[in-house]
Amino acid sequence: MEMKISQPTLKQFSLPDIAAMLERRLGGALPRGYVPGKTRLRDIVIHALSVPATRAELIVDQLHAHGLIQYDGDPSEIDGVHHAWRICARAEPGGAVSGH
Repeated sequence: MEMKISQPTLKQFSLPDIAAMLERRLGGALPRGYVPGKTRLRDIVIHALSVPATRAELIVDQLHAHGLIQYDGDPSEIDGVHHAWRICARAEPGGAVSGH
């Protein structure tokens, strides 16, 4: 008899869960620069949750909108390598991943 192990679905994760996962995966190495850092966060979400890039981008945007990730610089600065993204996994408990 073949045993099937089911993968967790995206609906099983709350936004704070995803932020905590990002925090663990980054291990203190905060992504720097607005666009490069956001891209790194998106790529981690893609691989960890097995979602397409467009879905991962929406999740990162939701994390940012809920204050679970924050950028400590001005996003319009071209050379933002001196600024980093911060993970605030406990900022807003109970946030759900939107189905959009």
